[in-house]
Amino acid sequence: EMFGYATVFRSLSSGHANASMHFKKYMRVPAEIAAKIVEQRKKERETK
Repeated sequence: EMFGYATVFRSLSSGHANASMHFKKYMRVPAEIAAKIVEQRKKERETK
């Protein structure tokens, strides 16, 4: 979500602003999405 944010921020401020990001928290992935991720990784490992 933050990809390119610093570049846009600097551009909008004519290079005078500075931005930084800090980790806030981890969030649990819903079970159905986690299962899809696991299956995808298994398939990726099988093709290597």
